[in-house]
Amino acid sequence: MSFLNTSSPKSDSNVSSLQPTNPESAQVQPRRSLAELYLSLVSYGFLVIIILFGNGLVVSAYIRNKWLRKAVTHTFIIGLAAADFFVGLVSLPIWIFISLCNYRGHQINNSAYQFYITADIFIGSASIFQLTGISIERSHAILRPFQHRQLPRKTFYIAVVTAWFFSAVLASLQPLQYGTDWKTAYTILTASVCFFIPVVVIITAYCSILVAAKSKETLKGNQAHKATLEREVRFVPSIM
Repeated sequence: MSFLNTSSPKSDSNVSSLQPTNPESAQVQPRRSLAELYLSLVSYGFLVIIILFGNGLVVSAYIRNKWLRKAVTHTFIIGLAAADFFVGLVSLPIWIFISLCNYRGHQINNSAYQFYITADIFIGSASIFQLTGISIERSHAILRPFQHRQLPRKTFYIAVVTAWFFSAVLASLQPLQYGTDWKTAYTILTASVCFFIPVVVIITAYCSILVAAKSKETLKGNQAHKATLEREVRFVPSIM
């Protein structure tokens, strides 16, 4: 599948068309300088290397170390590492190619571009859902440690699979809504499910952890103060 639309004439060198459009409807935008292009491509290249190397280490460590595999709480961690690995393997390299084609004034094939957008939504959503799952799991472990330890292993597996499943469902709607009347509704749905709701859930989860940690510190401080008072009370009769 080629990303270049060879069937249509090339757009003008000053036309920036990351999303496939008709030559007549393309808007003229100022072209980036060559230095800016190279700087962005080099930055993206370093980012790809860092993402692949870092998340590759996490995945390989999980595969090679049986003790990491036994800890069921690492399920979301490996799910997040896998999603981020695909960001560096698929999303960013294709975006680099699209940016280069855009600079040269080449139109992107519509089907290929839709494939990129769909894959990017799928991978990005999976990463965000894994982050949300980690925050929920950590808050549950802190607030209800006994119930957390009683959770069966399959509960974590189902949660991870559910995150990937909903990511696939959300991404599969992208080609269906393109060019239809419910494009705005899909944009609102994607922004809500992949950003606003996860942000609220993550902030709430970690704020609850912070409040619980402070409450435990206060409780320990009160217990220590109470023990000190009891020792002083016992000490007073002994010196009288």
